[in-house]
Parts: sequence; C-alpha cells; structure tokens
Amino acid sequence: DEEARQRAAERRREAVCSPFMRIARFPVDVARELLDAGERVDMQAVARLLGVSRATVHRWFGTRDELMLALFEHLA
Repeated sequence: DEEARQRAAERRREAVCSPFMRIARFPVDVARELLDAGERVDMQAVARLLGVSRATVHRWFGTRDELMLALFEHLA
C-alpha cells in the first residue's frame, strides 16, 4: 500500500543520507563495491563489510530489494 511504500522510501533516504557516525562508509557505497566486484549484493555481505550486524542493515533498508533500490537511486 501507499503508506508502506512511503515508509520504505523514508528508511532508504535515512540510510543514504544519515551521517552513520559509527561506521566509516555508507551502506550504498559498500553495496556498489560489491556490485563492481561482481559479488552478490545482500544484507549479510554489506553488514560484514561495514562491521555491523545484518539486523542493523535490515533496520536501515528492510529488504534486499530496498537496498538495491537505494543503490540504483544513488547511482542515478
């Protein structure tokens, strides 16, 4: 529904635009590195490279699809 899409979009904006004070890199930058290396972009890989839990990445993006959407919006 529309409300769920708006909440998902807001989570993506927060994940992409937040300063992420506890981590050195943005999640979408890590996702791009994985994509550029020809590796699978998934929550576990992003979490591993950021040094955070997979649950944290899920809190930021919700689903892998939302992570990929944020990545492609960031690349556009």
